[in-house]
Amino acid sequence: MTARDLVLVGSYDYRLIAVSIVIAITASYTALDLAGRVTSARARGRLVWLICGTTVMGIGIWSMHNTAMLSFRLAGGTYVSPALAERLAIDLHDDAVRPVHETLSDREFEVLRMIASGKTVSQIAEKLHLSVATVSTYRARILEKMNMTTTAELMHYALSNHLVD
Repeated sequence: MTARDLVLVGSYDYRLIAVSIVIAITASYTALDLAGRVTSARARGRLVWLICGTTVMGIGIWSMHNTAMLSFRLAGGTYVSPALAERLAIDLHDDAVRPVHETLSDREFEVLRMIASGKTVSQIAEKLHLSVATVSTYRARILEKMNMTTTAELMHYALSNHLVD
């Protein structure tokens, strides 16, 4: 996906743009005024005026940009290029045709097969050199990805799809 695939559609609030411009002009004028004071000040006074000038200019720039960003309002939808839309449609179709267990990672698939063969979480953890908590997490992810809630459902699916020897 590239930046060309996504398009932001919206409109501007021109009043806020005008406020942003006024902020920019005011901050610039103030900073120029303070710059004049820096050049005419002596020793410590220069430092004070310089700090004040940079602070005012920074606040002005921040305010201007913040106001300008607020002026853009999204239309509310998500827009994609025709090429990306076609790619998404193909991916959705492929996922619909593909069996659910093919969406699992290799490790999740391995755990699914062991669960379906009747092994307990503790036995699986020992065999794979993992903690019981890790195997339980894999089991929870498998259930979620396969839209199931019980081990019995997993076992039935695995047996029905010949995933167990």
